[in-house]
Formats: sequence, structure tokens, C-alpha cells
Amino acid sequence: MTANIAKFFRHTPAISLEKYFLKFPSPVSEAVDWSDLPLNVSKPLIMAVDDLTEDDLAMLNTNSERINEMTDEIGQDALMAVLCGKSIGSEITLSGMISLADIPPVMRPADERSQNFSDIRFIDYA
Repeated sequence: MTANIAKFFRHTPAISLEKYFLKFPSPVSEAVDWSDLPLNVSKPLIMAVDDLTEDDLAMLNTNSERINEMTDEIGQDALMAVLCGKSIGSEITLSGMISLADIPPVMRPADERSQNFSDIRFIDYA
């Protein structure tokens, strides 16, 4: 087992691990009874990694590495910079936000008709 996998299991909340294994089924997920989540799911998951095939282990390691990189301080700063538009300049158009947010192209004509931000309402859920 790699350090990436161990870090992923230890630092990810149990409910998030359950969602991950629902999206990417693996023999490792069978080591935990997800209907009755114990406080510490990392130990049974780590023990189950030894039974993985090379392909399953490689996929889990790659995903763990990517998740760990996004959740460390540098990864969080990079994500926030993109979300806040800092990495692409202080001025960003609505079409730029649409492309960053991966909004379907069907929404783009509305942006082209109205470049005026005064008629666009943003909802603040805070």
C-alpha cells in the first residue's frame, strides 16, 4: 500500500469515503459495513488494500494522489484562485464564468444577449 492511499483513508470523513466507493466500486469497500458506520473506517480499509489486484491498486493510488493534492494547502489555494478568478485576472466576463463553471452551451446565448450585469441576479446562500 502507498502513503497516498493511507493518507486518503485517514484524512477523509467516513461519509465521503462511502460516496467515493459508491462512485468507484472496489473490493476494499466490502471491508466496511457502510450501513453502520464505525468511527474509524480507515483501519479496515487499509487492511483490505493488500487483497487488491494491481489494476485496482493503481486506480486507487492515482485517485488518492489526486484527492490528496486537491485537499492540501497548496491545492486549496490553487482551487480558490481559480474559483475567485485570481489566476485569470481580476476582470472576468460572464462567459468566462460560464466556461469555468462548465455550464451547458444552451445557456451561452443568454450571456451573448446581455453583457450587462445589472439584470443578472446572484443568490447569496450565506
